Amino acid sequence: MARIRTLIKVDPHVTIASQESVFLIAKATELFVDSLAKNMYRITQQQKRKTIQKKDLEAVIEVMDEFAFLDGTTE
Repeated sequence: MARIRTLIKVDPHVTIASQESVFLIAKATELFVDSLAKNMYRITQQQKRKTIQKKDLEAVIEVMDEFAFLDGTTE
């Protein structure tokens, strides 16, 4: 939680962040990474591989609308 609070304080527009807001940001980040990883693993399994690769991330970004905002970040 301390790292998240530090990242929040980098924004000059934010003066105070409640414990609840820090917790919610941490939980949202956890759920985001979990969803991304599960979708990458699903693609890995479909291609009958055991190792998740960069191309799996790129495929998830290309195929799934909720990750479209990440387009261009792997280059």
